[in-house]
Amino acid sequence: AEPAIGDPIITDMKGIDHPCYLTTPPDELCDILYPTDFQRMASFTKGILRRDNDSRALPLSVAAMKQHDFLLQYGLDEVNKTKSWTGYSPLINDFGNCSVLTVSPHHLCK
Repeated sequence: AEPAIGDPIITDMKGIDHPCYLTTPPDELCDILYPTDFQRMASFTKGILRRDNDSRALPLSVAAMKQHDFLLQYGLDEVNKTKSWTGYSPLINDFGNCSVLTVSPHHLCK
């Protein structure tokens, strides 16, 4: 069977991917990862907000960004607190494929 577009990925703690969680070894811990198209989700969210727009409501900004960019923009103080003496920051240097969807009033956007 061909994998579906956006189907979950099953990976074990050794980094080996499996075709199905039912076929993994019984004593092997696995993660089930669900891919999300954050750009598509941002577009969908913008459309819903436009459709349901209340003229009295604050205008909202919707953005999809990588976790790295989000943390540098909105959490630099916290990122600096987690840096090691070498300057390495797990919040910035790890999890490079993680993304964030933000919805905020325009006046709060930087």
